[in-house]
Amino acid sequence: MLNSFVIAFEAVVPMFILVGIGMLVRKSGLITKDENRKFNKIAFKVFFSALMFNSIYSNGIDKAVNYRLMLYGIIAVLTVYILTTIFVLRVESSNPTRGSLIQAIYRSNFVIMGLPIVSSISGAGELAGAALMIAVIIPIYNIVAILTLEYYGGGKANLKDMMIKLAKNPMLEGALLGILSLVLGIKLPIFLEKLVSDMAAVATPLTLVILGISFEFSQIKECGRNLIFAVVGRLIAVPALALTAAALIGFRGADFVTLIAIFASPSAIASYTMAENMNCDGVLAGNSLIVSSLFSSITMFFWIFLFKSLGIF
Repeated sequence: MLNSFVIAFEAVVPMFILVGIGMLVRKSGLITKDENRKFNKIAFKVFFSALMFNSIYSNGIDKAVNYRLMLYGIIAVLTVYILTTIFVLRVESSNPTRGSLIQAIYRSNFVIMGLPIVSSISGAGELAGAALMIAVIIPIYNIVAILTLEYYGGGKANLKDMMIKLAKNPMLEGALLGILSLVLGIKLPIFLEKLVSDMAAVATPLTLVILGISFEFSQIKECGRNLIFAVVGRLIAVPALALTAAALIGFRGADFVTLIAIFASPSAIASYTMAENMNCDGVLAGNSLIVSSLFSSITMFFWIFLFKSLGIF
């Protein structure tokens, strides 16, 4: 049990170091706010596009397939999204804030926080199934996020305009190219695979440094109750719903640990960059990421301890 806490803690620490580096960069005057916004656009339009392509291309159809786990993951994510949207529409009236709050609650940092947990509890031999879930869940997370942020950040809803913007969204373009490469059986030359992989690897650390440059402690108070909704929803309400249902349905062992990784992880790192670049509440998105990551070591430990004690895995 203690080892699981240590793993969760160690997954969080590098994130906060990168955010801290960004804060030091801002204090040193190396970059202005306007320049930081430009870097944010570069991260969104270039590196996250590569990340989307690579996550699908490199985790394609050659992993251990578990259709039952995949189906539950898809249904649970979409159910959480619907329930989250209903809740947010009741408690918040600002559309840009609605978009960021919905995203902060339903979408998790599965890859960075979740996979180390699976490896720690179930062993490296069980990572194939979890890796396949990346190819299933992450595209759903991102495509639904794009639709949500485009709708709530675009002002007056116009289906035609929204579809045009979606078609031009670099993350969606990256995902579609990844899917196309799998469907057509396209194999990139090794040097291009390395290039795309290297570009994808830049996305997460660059985003965290950018977040640190823009972050100010005074903004946490500014977010008010919405930050509480985001953190409690992401770390407590979502795992309580999704994991309890999974246990009742009969998921056990490594499959259940994979579901813990998906539904008990903090808010996704990409949520900040996407909210900033799609006219939603970037301050709330950034603070939700930081605060949920901070508390996730404790809540992740709680969920692991609870379901381990109940003999679920």
